[in-house]
Amino acid sequence: MQQMDSLERILEALERPLGLASKEGFRHLGKVKGLERLVSELIGRARFLLKDHDLVPLLEELRSTFEGYEEKGGEERKRSVQRALNLIDEIRLRFQRRLSPEEALKILHTPIRFVKGVGPRLQRAFERKGILTVEDALYNLPLRYEDRKSFKRISEMKSGEWATGFARVIASEEVTYPRSGRRVFEVILTDGTGLLVAKWFQGIRYVKGRVKKGQKVVFSGEIKGFREQKEVHHPDLEVVEEELESIHFGRIVPIYSLTEGLQQKRVRTIMHNLLQEYLPRLRSFLPREVERRCGLVPFQEALREVHFPSDSRMIGELNQKVSPFHRRLAFEELFFLELGLALRKEGISREKGISFRVEGVPLLE
Repeated sequence: MQQMDSLERILEALERPLGLASKEGFRHLGKVKGLERLVSELIGRARFLLKDHDLVPLLEELRSTFEGYEEKGGEERKRSVQRALNLIDEIRLRFQRRLSPEEALKILHTPIRFVKGVGPRLQRAFERKGILTVEDALYNLPLRYEDRKSFKRISEMKSGEWATGFARVIASEEVTYPRSGRRVFEVILTDGTGLLVAKWFQGIRYVKGRVKKGQKVVFSGEIKGFREQKEVHHPDLEVVEEELESIHFGRIVPIYSLTEGLQQKRVRTIMHNLLQEYLPRLRSFLPREVERRCGLVPFQEALREVHFPSDSRMIGELNQKVSPFHRRLAFEELFFLELGLALRKEGISREKGISFRVEGVPLLE
């Protein structure tokens, strides 16, 4: 499984610049530089991965296709790029037998309880959100994304802005406001540059059981100002129990919509497990020629990146749901919807009906 996933990533890395070069009738061919070096490097990785696999001759043919590429004329370059794309398709087909629609559906319809990390309690919580299968989980896309590669200092946070920070809990207590009698759970946070008070007016028992003095936490929410004091109400807050280099920190982090019984960190871990286990076995049935003509990123890359983006420069597009990965998934959904409607229309127009003889019978009295 790991070998399959690694080869797919190498092929995707090859396919991206080649797809750009061939896009719109090779209009961008001259903009794609360094293909000979890139292909040689990636094929070297693939050969090391596969060693004595019977795909090695195909990999070598792919490498040789770009020997002397920079000295070739325009038409020769076009032929090299097109041949390389065809070879990538052939490598995929030989390395993994293409799933039939029935086999793909069987994987997609795997109950959520079989995903690593999902026990009976979490299964019930997922089901309350309508997530019953692997397919439901794959298309339960993040609500938004946070850039946790860099955190804002508390001293730099301003009222009215949305901010993400890393701090330590120096105090926490449940208080009751004298005038209103309202109960509030307050946590005082510091990062060494200032103080911030996090407040919860609901779900107090749950938060109170998780947050303790001395813990390090990542928090995110809208900053408010109250009598010279900075506050954040009902922030997304996660206790840091490991180094800030994981699927939870040091990267763009997906934030999912939750329901009772689900926590961001747990959902994120389960989604990571699910993608690791099931994504390498799935393939799109969208024709690759359509992908290339429309400039779409590969299916597996789209699902992987929409859940765990690798490029922090795209956070704006990701949060607006207009990233190449969102566009790919939306295109596929609309493509098959239109195809289904067209096939249905074709079926209706060709379906034979029962004819009735009405000679001499008035249609209207």
